[in-house]
Amino acid sequence: MGRREKFRAGFWLGHASPRHGGVGPYALRTLRALLSEPEPGWHFTLLCHDETREAVREIVAASRQPAEVQLIPAPCPVKFWRRQLRGAARVVETPSPAGGFDLAHQNTLRRWLDGLHLDLAHFPTPTPPHPDGHVPYHVPPLLRLKAPHVVTVHDAQELRFPEYFSPAQRAIRAMHHWQALDQAHKIIVSYEHVKADLLKYFRTPPEKIHVCPIPFASIRWPEPTAAEAARYDEKYKPWRPFLLYAAQTWPHKNHARLLKALQIVRQTGEPDLRLICTGQENEHQPGVLARAEELGLRGAVLLTGAVPEAELAWLYRNTALVVVPTEYEAGSFPVLEAMALGVPVICSDVTSLPEAIGDRRFVFNPYDVEAMAALIRRMLADAPLRAENVANGARRAADLRCVNAAAPFYATYRSLVGSA
Repeated sequence: MGRREKFRAGFWLGHASPRHGGVGPYALRTLRALLSEPEPGWHFTLLCHDETREAVREIVAASRQPAEVQLIPAPCPVKFWRRQLRGAARVVETPSPAGGFDLAHQNTLRRWLDGLHLDLAHFPTPTPPHPDGHVPYHVPPLLRLKAPHVVTVHDAQELRFPEYFSPAQRAIRAMHHWQALDQAHKIIVSYEHVKADLLKYFRTPPEKIHVCPIPFASIRWPEPTAAEAARYDEKYKPWRPFLLYAAQTWPHKNHARLLKALQIVRQTGEPDLRLICTGQENEHQPGVLARAEELGLRGAVLLTGAVPEAELAWLYRNTALVVVPTEYEAGSFPVLEAMALGVPVICSDVTSLPEAIGDRRFVFNPYDVEAMAALIRRMLADAPLRAENVANGARRAADLRCVNAAAPFYATYRSLVGSA
């Protein structure tokens, strides 16, 4: 028999949205790359919840690749996440393969996915919805599909920063990471440092892990309408000039040290400088606001919550400087987005960020508040340095746009079905 030439790939988008942090944009941008740089022989079935359907349809309409949209069956109405926590506690106390997880919903998902007759499935986002962004569900436990499947693992930060996670969160993440890595036929990561973590902490066979860089060319921003731009001008007029940090207030995002750096900069020459932080609200936001109050920054710090993409694009284009002080980042969309938009940006010197920005003059130690403040001051006061920063970002953006980001994904897929 000859080799098959057509394959049906399922691509799980779930609740993919910028409101849920970087995983949502990653999935949507990966999909855009796959459909805009297609390889012959692939038909995509796009699996999403209702809230994501319109965004997915827009990507499909602009593509050249055959694709259809399928809505994922809704989970049981019972508080799913509470059962997840109880299940994690039981797993810690008495290890068992099922724990307390919703096997009925898993069976529904498995039967539904198997009924789509896929040749492979790719899970770039968590599967069951969950209100706590720290808890990834790459594939539900025991969800063994007939088709081979690929998962994207974004990080294993609970093992690098266990102090930032509760015991229940660590237990859930450890169990889901282990099961996802064990069950997946192939694992996709965006950076070599994530692969190194999986090899170190989970002893994952290296041949299972494929490094597929973030699709930079798929980073696009809507232009605000004239009415929207006028509204944003009025809304943020009292906040100019402002630094911008687009990140939820998780502890590792390092908002506390950025606030201290802002205080130093305001006390040493920029008394009117303010800070705007975007990102979905979470339980750590009150602590960040309390810290701002302690530092005498009342009226100088705005936490907007999640904002529409057009509004975030406006904020990027009107900020004095994008600052990314994170302690850990698998890969920073704010750094890449700032460079794509021609906006000055500085970042911490962790994980992939120095490689992404490509110039050591524009990175700092995230634990050194004085160094962070000094670089912010220089970027605001030194016009030639700002111009060099923007030029560097333009060069990096041009280089990254030349990369065919879809090719490594298709190569991973072919490694599973190429001999079918």
